[in-house]
Amino acid sequence: MRRFLPFILYAAGLVCETARAVLSAYSQKSFSPVFSLFDFTGLALICLPAVFFFMLLSNEKEFHSLLKIIALIKFFCIIAAYLFLIKTSAMIGSDSVKMGTFRFQFILTWIFLPIDTFILVFSLLRERSLCK
Repeated sequence: MRRFLPFILYAAGLVCETARAVLSAYSQKSFSPVFSLFDFTGLALICLPAVFFFMLLSNEKEFHSLLKIIALIKFFCIIAAYLFLIKTSAMIGSDSVKMGTFRFQFILTWIFLPIDTFILVFSLLRERSLCK
């Protein structure tokens, strides 16, 4: 049971990160005139933890150092999510044709904040327990 639980959490993290990348790309495609190209560069960073979780599922002992990188990426994702929420909260009240998709992205960001926090804490704790 002790070795089985981390692999369940790695698989859940892989599913969560893949869903985040797909949903973020889907909801952002209609806002290309509103946001600059710089706003979309973060999408590549969102894909990295999914790849790292896949590598951890294949061989945890060899790739356990990726947990620190996942924690660092999650830290930056949390900061970026708060900046996105601050930047876009003023646009929520305005009338727009694409407001449904925009609200979906806003709600999606709020949903993934606690998930990112959990992944950040789990990655740090798991890395610490593997290094002992």
